[in-house]
Amino acid sequence: MRVLLRRSSVRAAGAMALGVVLAGCATMPDSGAPVLGSSDQSSSVQDSQVVVFAIPPQPKEDPANLLSGFIDDLVSDEPDYHTAKDYLAEPKAWNPGAQVTVLDDIQQTPVSGSLASGRMTFEVSGQVEATLDASHTFSPPKTQTRYSQQFVFERDPQGNWQITDLPQGLIISQSDFVRLYESADLYFPAKGSSSSNGTPPMVADPIWVRSRIDPLKAAAQALVSGASSWLGPTVDTAFEPGVSVDSVTVGTDGTARVVLDSKDASLLNSPNACAEMAAQMYLTLNSVPTQQALQAGQQITSAALVQGDADNAACSASSSSAYTSAQTPAGDTAYFVDSAGHLQSLDVAKGRVASVPGLLEPSTVPGIGAFAVAPGGTGQVAVVSPDGEALYISTLQATTAPSHPALQSLVKGAISSPSWDVTGTLWVTDGDPAADSQVMAVLPGGGAHVPVTVEGLPAGARVKGLRVAADGARIAMIVGNGSASTVEVGAVVRSGSSTDPKLTVIALHPIAPALTSVQAVSWQDDDTLMVLGQSATTPAKALSVWEIDGSSTLIPAPAAPESTGEGMTTVAALESNSSAMLLGDSEEPGKIYVWEGTGTSNPHWQPVADAQGAKTGPMPSYPG
Repeated sequence: MRVLLRRSSVRAAGAMALGVVLAGCATMPDSGAPVLGSSDQSSSVQDSQVVVFAIPPQPKEDPANLLSGFIDDLVSDEPDYHTAKDYLAEPKAWNPGAQVTVLDDIQQTPVSGSLASGRMTFEVSGQVEATLDASHTFSPPKTQTRYSQQFVFERDPQGNWQITDLPQGLIISQSDFVRLYESADLYFPAKGSSSSNGTPPMVADPIWVRSRIDPLKAAAQALVSGASSWLGPTVDTAFEPGVSVDSVTVGTDGTARVVLDSKDASLLNSPNACAEMAAQMYLTLNSVPTQQALQAGQQITSAALVQGDADNAACSASSSSAYTSAQTPAGDTAYFVDSAGHLQSLDVAKGRVASVPGLLEPSTVPGIGAFAVAPGGTGQVAVVSPDGEALYISTLQATTAPSHPALQSLVKGAISSPSWDVTGTLWVTDGDPAADSQVMAVLPGGGAHVPVTVEGLPAGARVKGLRVAADGARIAMIVGNGSASTVEVGAVVRSGSSTDPKLTVIALHPIAPALTSVQAVSWQDDDTLMVLGQSATTPAKALSVWEIDGSSTLIPAPAAPESTGEGMTTVAALESNSSAMLLGDSEEPGKIYVWEGTGTSNPHWQPVADAQGAKTGPMPSYPG
């Protein structure tokens, strides 16, 4: 399930009203970053949902037309591309699932040979906009990349031309990718960590699947095949190697029956392992936007695992499973700092404000410069002193003010706004050039802190802020380099021992290239970030939505709300059934706003709390 601001939710609605149209009729925007400053959704996504029929090669057809026909058939709705294979001399030598290359425009040019010679070579080229690997993982190009591959045609004894050599995988245009593919999430248990209930939090790994070629089975097969290369080092899986998915069918009660095939006859015999596999499968299938169950008018309520031709499921999982997505919120309670520098709680749904009873402000330096309330109801609170030199840990019910910092810097303003994950680890940046690392982690229990190794930072770059995903396996960083500040997302690898733990952020990649001045970021859901910032051509700060796999550069996310004003300092997003999922603030006049009326003709920011006189903004925040 996705919130309104997530683009896959829009496409899920469009899939309910498919039109039967010939190939070539789709019209979609070819490029661009997420639109800023508007919440209106375009109907172009829905209008472009078409069904494409494959056309077989015609007798004695010349190579140029055959190449065009073959490329057209790559965007058909055939599950096995059997018509496209009719163009090939050796169909078994071609693997359409090897990868997908997305080009801005597909050009074909003859490079050698002639009709008289019986052999011709054509070049297919274009600018690379993205690729999907065999595991359906999206990758935008790091630099401008030109695609160029050759197709060889030879004439058979009957006088018909066939393709005898071609690149592996699919080649499709950007407009066809937008029309045919949609995002889903695979779920894997985080490696080396556990949430408050003792189970590892489930981590989302974004993929892209064909929306009308059995997307449930495609997502299930991708799940059992393992995590993507960037997330793989930080997660585990309950599925052993060699497992495949025979079928996924959804019953009238909403149960997705998943039939697995494995050489290991005891695959599902362990109750604990089976329960974990079922939980992974349930969360994954529930993320597929245009699932078959939705087309039948109902949601998937559970996933049941069956091995081979067994009659009964070995195990099942539903929303009540102990294994859950860590991003799932516990409630609508947020927190903010009032004009006197004290922490207040806010019931967002009811607009009620109450003073937090705990003594949270440092005994030596009254006031709160930044804070974070731990998720999971533990009541822990991290507080940064007003001068930004010290980090303290207390509780919402503390009867004595904290006096011993968990982290001390020698530079004013060095310590950033902190961020918790569900494992109880607290993350913060330290801007002191003499610090052991730019990123520090305070371990569960509020004791020792360890430096975090951040791989891939450009020379001279500084981590100015961060927000860790609730699962503790992914982290979003605001990285400053010269006058620019951008958003980078990385995976968190936990290693070492309990007495000598090591935390490393790997595979950093930018996700909002249009933005060059980022001020705040918040996880909106399992794979989406809400960012407050501006581009080089935008005169004011604005909110925008970005997918962590970088796909927003190809398929713009739905537009975000306008900012609350020039003085907006913070954005706090919450994936929830409540309409009160997005909070913002403003230094002047020091108010907290909630985004209301989503899905109506008049969405707007509604003031819900007042902290007039706050020096740095009220900083509204949900736990995390």
